[in-house]
Amino acid sequence: MFYRLRHDFQLSIITLLGACAVFGITPFAVFRFLTGNVMAGVTDLLILASICAAVVYAWLTGDNRRAGFCLAVFACTGGVMVATLLGDEGLFWLFPALVTSFFLASPILAVVVNSLALAALMIDGSAFDSHEQMLSFVTTCIVVSSCAYIFARRNEHQRERLERLATHDPLTGVKNRRAMEEEMQAAVANHIRNDMPYALIIFDLDHFKRINDAYGHARGDEALVECTDLVRRCTRRSD
Repeated sequence: MFYRLRHDFQLSIITLLGACAVFGITPFAVFRFLTGNVMAGVTDLLILASICAAVVYAWLTGDNRRAGFCLAVFACTGGVMVATLLGDEGLFWLFPALVTSFFLASPILAVVVNSLALAALMIDGSAFDSHEQMLSFVTTCIVVSSCAYIFARRNEHQRERLERLATHDPLTGVKNRRAMEEEMQAAVANHIRNDMPYALIIFDLDHFKRINDAYGHARGDEALVECTDLVRRCTRRSD
């Protein structure tokens, strides 16, 4: 459990949001029922149940992409519903939903979800006391979403770069030993599951040390790059 949380960034975000939902929404749901606001209490419970279901789905299936998108939709939809029911008091719930959507879904999808949430609030209009308040709130949400979008894009780029550095050789651009071990584990698992045959081919460059000794390591690097290009051209992507 803790291993997955440490090594799966999106799953950790999904789990954190689920925990925040349980400890943050539950007291408000109880308070709504105690004060007689049954509709708002039911809405809180529906939001809580949807978020928990998405978290459980992510843990059971490992499909973080779909679970994250559903969580973003649930959070923003819940924020709109609470704001519509409670007015000013409920508007503040939308801010964390707008920010976390960029950690749960791809930046483009998060922009779409946030835009639809704001559009629904503006079309309904019952959450605002005046047009000035509505414009001020929407402008603030756009600024917050823009900052979150920039951060999410930067974070996504950095994560892709780190993943490539960890799995690819910087000289030749092909996958390294760590990637090979992961591919081999996947192949063994696929063979066990589907009885699909595999073959492993290993070849060596004869007398490669003589190139380095006679012409220097720079020429040796060029030979490695040329050999890699040759192998890439003569093999299929599936191989």
